[in-house]
Amino acid sequence: MVGASFGSARAMTLSSGDANIVELLQQSSDIVVGRVDSVTDGIDDRGIPYTEVTLADLESIRGSRPATYKFRQFGLLTPRVTADGKRKMMPSPPGFPKYSQGEDLALFLRPSAAWTGFRMPAGVTHGKFTIAAGRAENGMGTPACSATSTSTRVSRPSATSGC
Repeated sequence: MVGASFGSARAMTLSSGDANIVELLQQSSDIVVGRVDSVTDGIDDRGIPYTEVTLADLESIRGSRPATYKFRQFGLLTPRVTADGKRKMMPSPPGFPKYSQGEDLALFLRPSAAWTGFRMPAGVTHGKFTIAAGRAENGMGTPACSATSTSTRVSRPSATSGC
């Protein structure tokens, strides 16, 4: 009887098989293209570690975000001891997206978590596409399409782009 009540809940996992574009679109409340302006970390008032990413030159494809947008995800950039010295806070779990200042991105962002406000790309690393060297590729090494070298816009696939 208890199992039946859980059967109708939609489960989200951090590890999954290959997420396709339809799944990324279904899970995303915001889709944005921009450049990572800064990456910082900290521990909030409740003691929850976070990484804060600031995106600049942002273009919203889905949703409405300002030209500069900040979001947080769970985990620190590097381990650190709490202010009282009693606990060591660990960095983001393996498999979580990592961000670098100056990185050009296309992000399929899930809605903010109700309690923490944290955000993650849909499909964890599947929904973070780094745009560089004329192509967009997610954390799983999956190309989206070729990208122009002068813009962060993703262009139409070509026969040689690997899309």
